[in-house]
Amino acid sequence: MTSHTGTLSKGIIAAVAAAFFLSCLNLFSKILVEDVDPAMVTFWRNLFALFSLCLFIIVTRQTILFKTRRPWAHLMRGCVGTIGMILGVWMFSLLPITEGTVIGFTTPLFIILLSYPLLKEKVGIYRITATLIGFIGILIMVGFNGSEALTIKSLSVGIGFALCNALVLIMLRQLGKTEHALTTVFYFMVTGLIMTGVYMPFSEKAIPDISMWWVVIALGIVGTLSLIFKTESYRHADASVIAPIAYTMLIWSAIFDYLIWNYTAGANIWIGATIIIASNMIIIWREQKLSNQSNRDGSHPSV
Repeated sequence: MTSHTGTLSKGIIAAVAAAFFLSCLNLFSKILVEDVDPAMVTFWRNLFALFSLCLFIIVTRQTILFKTRRPWAHLMRGCVGTIGMILGVWMFSLLPITEGTVIGFTTPLFIILLSYPLLKEKVGIYRITATLIGFIGILIMVGFNGSEALTIKSLSVGIGFALCNALVLIMLRQLGKTEHALTTVFYFMVTGLIMTGVYMPFSEKAIPDISMWWVVIALGIVGTLSLIFKTESYRHADASVIAPIAYTMLIWSAIFDYLIWNYTAGANIWIGATIIIASNMIIIWREQKLSNQSNRDGSHPSV
């Protein structure tokens, strides 16, 4: 019992750390995009994160993680993930971190919408209803909007970001059956580095000013730490425990917005966020229940 409790505590602590570092990643991306364009932010973020990850793998003597038997699957995941990352940086250049973070929380809703056409997974009334509730939260954020930043353009970019994230997570369901998490991260970074590197000669501002290099280095460090802690969290605790902790990102985002940009999200943003998070919790609860039922009797219920 004590051992299980200790392992669970490690998972929760790692998940909290991952959420914090992800929030820092968004913060530094928003700062850097003021100096270089979104694709180049992604380039520098991947470059230093890849260096940090390779150093971690070599120091921990896990070089076997560089090997893979599924290069094409990694390439597809890397392309979609890189597009999503660029859209994410672009989104944070248009929106306060708080509002961008809330839109990012819609990713599970898109996973539900894409589960049947892409994976042929049956989705029942509970999860469909939860998804609809989540999108009502978006409508509340937009329809009763007190923020000038949340426009059709910024919302469209944010939805594109969430959609790409959903596609990536669906791909990871398949990759995760044979590939280590850090192997997937490594090839994602390599793919992203190549894609954005090809664009570099056409960028109006590709290289950050000297005064911004500390942000570039910070991006690589916090990006790697977020991935390591996220991987560790899922090693020590179930997804049903870990997933809700990601919503603590909203706390850090609100703090960063207030301290750096003196911005406080309006009531409509918090109401919408609450509804979106509630819908995600329903989805998590339902999927956990279906998983437990399937493990008990071998059935595949869809409601």
